[in-house]
Amino acid sequence: MASHPDSPDFDRLKTFYTESITRHLKELYDWAATRMAQGVTARGHVGIRRSHELVLSPMELTGSRLVDIARQSGVSKNAIGQLADELEALNYICRQDDPSDGRAKRLQYTAAGIQLLTDAMATGEEMEEELAALIGKRKADLLKALISELVLKIRDQDIG
Repeated sequence: MASHPDSPDFDRLKTFYTESITRHLKELYDWAATRMAQGVTARGHVGIRRSHELVLSPMELTGSRLVDIARQSGVSKNAIGQLADELEALNYICRQDDPSDGRAKRLQYTAAGIQLLTDAMATGEEMEEELAALIGKRKADLLKALISELVLKIRDQDIG
């Protein structure tokens, strides 16, 4: 079995486990999510949890239907509904009737929700400055461009 140190594949497995792009992307995401949480909390947004990004990240600035957010997040409508309830209790979003479907509800940002996004943007800009300080502005800009390009190609592939 490859997990045993005497296995011929153990060194390869160990390298994959510690050096794979999956591991590096996870660590980068964890850093970014933690840093984002710290930044918005420092700006007065208490009660926000990482799980709330399942609602906030796919939500359009002009509002989104709960079912669409659930589909984009890959999470059940009930789970997204519970997170939306929490965000509504925190006054970051509100539910409104969907003008295109009287049975559906749209989640809309409140003024406090727009302020949360504004503060998240400021935190994101600080994070980009931190990355530039760590690896240099040219490399940080290249990293951002490469990640953006990759995400767009993955989206196109998933759609097509």
